[in-house]
Amino acid sequence: MTSRLENRYRVLLRALPEWYRAEREQEMLAVWLAERTDELDLEYGWPGWAETRSLLGLALRTRLSGPPRSAALGDAVRLVALIGLLVQVGLGTAYAVNIVLSPVADLLALVLDLLLAVGSVGALASLATGRRVQGLVLGLVALVPSLLGLASHPALWAIANALPEWATALCLVLGYHREAPLPKARPWLTATALASGLGAAWWGALSLLPRDGSALWVQVDLGVAPGWALSLAGLVLLVRPRPAARLAVAASLLLLLPERLVLLSQFSVVLPQAVTMAVLAVALGVAGLRDLRRLPGTPPALA
Repeated sequence: MTSRLENRYRVLLRALPEWYRAEREQEMLAVWLAERTDELDLEYGWPGWAETRSLLGLALRTRLSGPPRSAALGDAVRLVALIGLLVQVGLGTAYAVNIVLSPVADLLALVLDLLLAVGSVGALASLATGRRVQGLVLGLVALVPSLLGLASHPALWAIANALPEWATALCLVLGYHREAPLPKARPWLTATALASGLGAAWWGALSLLPRDGSALWVQVDLGVAPGWALSLAGLVLLVRPRPAARLAVAASLLLLLPERLVLLSQFSVVLPQAVTMAVLAVALGVAGLRDLRRLPGTPPALA
């Protein structure tokens, strides 16, 4: 007769992919239950914290690596993190330059914007040069400005503005587990430098425009460049079947979309971008999921 403790272990094992459970479930149960023979423990006991933590870590690794489908999903999660960090580099640099060029500088705002930019640059550089733990820590440090922003801005705007940063941090932690591949150094370090340079140039250009609320000023001032850049990448990916990239760009567009929608109440000129982002996100998401389903979901030896 199956004990309640065994049933609880089986529920916990459902976190693992089906192909992994089919191969290892009975073996893992036998190991866990071997030393738990007390009748009261079998009836009222629960899986230990160490076992739970270990199994959830294994579930994460097997769902984001291994078979082609899982590997593509893991690549997508990591790419969302890297795209998010690049966006943060550009925005953090741009906002810091804006404060420096302003007649009255806000020291606290400057520190927070630099923290966003430096933390994101450090995270990208660390990951690209093989320092995984340092990259994760710096990526989480870049979250500080958005957390403080929740207390100093209207709730809806603060949440919409912070959502991409929270999602970036989450994908960073989930995607770059200890067995995950690290990004290639040259392309991502180059992209980091470009994002920082473009962010600085962005606000340098804005300083030459009259702050009159015109369509051009709004498009530059409100930080819509990441949305248009991702939209352009999305158009390219519609004709290039890369499942991980399609899913990552679709997710990144969706994460930036709430901020665009909040701005619509004040600036109607962002409507074309919001519509473009929404349409591309749906198209890329559908195409990416279709591509993902076509990939083998089990290791070759088990297929």
